[in-house]
Amino acid sequence: MTGLGRLMMTFALAGCLGLLHNQTRAAETETLSTGQELDTFGVIQALFLETREANISGYRYRFTDFGNNVAEVKLLGFSTGSFELLAPGMKVWVVFEEASDGRQVVYLEQIPQSEEVAH
Repeated sequence: MTGLGRLMMTFALAGCLGLLHNQTRAAETETLSTGQELDTFGVIQALFLETREANISGYRYRFTDFGNNVAEVKLLGFSTGSFELLAPGMKVWVVFEEASDGRQVVYLEQIPQSEEVAH
């Protein structure tokens, strides 16, 4: 195989791997029915400090700060974090429970900005 042939093969393989990664990420963002713990990836669009809620990729999420359902937050490069340290534009992985009154965050972790996520 010539140098050009190897180069074309390398680009084709890289393209397939990138496509596979994007398909995997898309599959991970699908949610299931209510009554169970679900997870998705997204981008924080807005924060509402007074109600402890966030819009993440078009959905409203609640963060509880008392009782048994305290939402755990982990910021990139740190072992912990808090709702108050989140900011619009951050890319996140969020684990939540679907309740009758909306989505309740169980765990949220900031992910690198270089990661591709659905908006």
